[in-house]
Amino acid sequence: MHLSVQDEIDRRPRNLHYEKDIAYVTKYSKWILKSIGIWPAILEGVARFLPKFAIGLSNFVLLFAIVPCILHITFEEKDTIVRLKLCGLLSFCCTSLMKYWALTLRKPKIKDCIEQVWTDWKQVSE
Repeated sequence: MHLSVQDEIDRRPRNLHYEKDIAYVTKYSKWILKSIGIWPAILEGVARFLPKFAIGLSNFVLLFAIVPCILHITFEEKDTIVRLKLCGLLSFCCTSLMKYWALTLRKPKIKDCIEQVWTDWKQVSE
């Protein structure tokens, strides 16, 4: 008698400590992604606005560096060498902002990946 793949999966012993294992594995990613508002969380009440606040604050901090730099390069700085050096800083900040926006746009996909990790860790046999 042949068993199906699903029957084989069902017969394997499950990881009883998967929640502790997942917490250990995702500890640093969760801390970083929560601080910038990307980690998916189910929050209720006023706390549900915290990720949106973190995203707004992160955008504000990056724009706080970009806008004055653009204004300084455009209106204040006359030396070409200094302008080029400041353009390096400006391009780094703009690239960081675009990467952050890309992460923000992919937040639902990140949530799906995290849920898949949970599912996989539940199925690990000891």
